[in-house]
Amino acid sequence: MVDYYVENHLCFITMNCPERRNALGETMLIELAEAWTKFCDDDDAWLAILTGAGKVFSSGADKSFFARALEGEEFNNMFLGLVNKNPLMTGNVYKPTIMAINGPAIGGGADLALRGDFRICSEDAFILFPESALGNVLLFWEDIPAPIAKEMVCGFPIDAKRGYEVGLFNRVVSKDKVLETAIEFANQLLEKPPLTIRRNIEIMNDLFKMHAPMQRKVLMDYCAQVSNALAVTEDSKNAMTAFLDKSKPVFKAK
Repeated sequence: MVDYYVENHLCFITMNCPERRNALGETMLIELAEAWTKFCDDDDAWLAILTGAGKVFSSGADKSFFARALEGEEFNNMFLGLVNKNPLMTGNVYKPTIMAINGPAIGGGADLALRGDFRICSEDAFILFPESALGNVLLFWEDIPAPIAKEMVCGFPIDAKRGYEVGLFNRVVSKDKVLETAIEFANQLLEKPPLTIRRNIEIMNDLFKMHAPMQRKVLMDYCAQVSNALAVTEDSKNAMTAFLDKSKPVFKAK
């Protein structure tokens, strides 16, 4: 149901249940959590692409959860209990992630799509959170513009064109080019020192999550400390040597 493989340091995670529109049922959620945990622990995997098989990225929570809720079970506890075992969903993935959004991303599927550091979206895709129509309340994270987040929590769909205009997506391409574009994007990242890319993204994520402003000098001093620590790594030395020699560097994430 969830495919995982790594090639040339690039990890591919695919929700492979097109007959159910990659719905997030119990098995899918368990296997997604296992895949992202494996990615985090896999030293050979430097960057991950998540996509869905078929025409839909993910239709969100499987209907079985709603049926069980009507029978008296706690829907949120059931679903969120499984979601919270996934390091991607809890913000504990510290390697770059790319979402190849090959079609509609709905509810929990939209949540997955928006968790990526980078988002490549098909022209026919859209983001939709129908939770408000079902009586649920949502929260969003800091890298979504507030007016857009308010639209989304109230159940308005955001199509690919508008999503690109407001900064939700990095690229919008034809459906048959989504994965190809994501791979091209990933390969450009993989040409750079992986530890440096990770730290740059980590710093940006931390800044988005800050609840109080930071003095510029404090931020600059921190960035200088990180840069000094990276400067003594093997990858950094290889990058500088290659720059001076006009050769192609070989990185080892060390």
